[in-house]
Amino acid sequence: MNFMEELIFEWIGKVIGLIGFGGIIFTVLFDKVARGLWQGWGWIQWSGFLVFFLVFLAGFYIDTLLGKAKKLIDEGLER
Repeated sequence: MNFMEELIFEWIGKVIGLIGFGGIIFTVLFDKVARGLWQGWGWIQWSGFLVFFLVFLAGFYIDTLLGKAKKLIDEGLER
């Protein structure tokens, strides 16, 4: 495999998971624009939290899937 394929197989799932985790942190700590200074959590915060949590989980799923695919490709190249 070339460098770009190695980079994609190793890092794209981790990057997607990091984006999801960063979105969760932003939603929990810094989302004062949508909720206001003294207001509680509304539907915007819950939906943002849910979407970023799903992106976070998708990143780990993609990382696992690409890890298995890379293993199968490496075994196929050894033959």
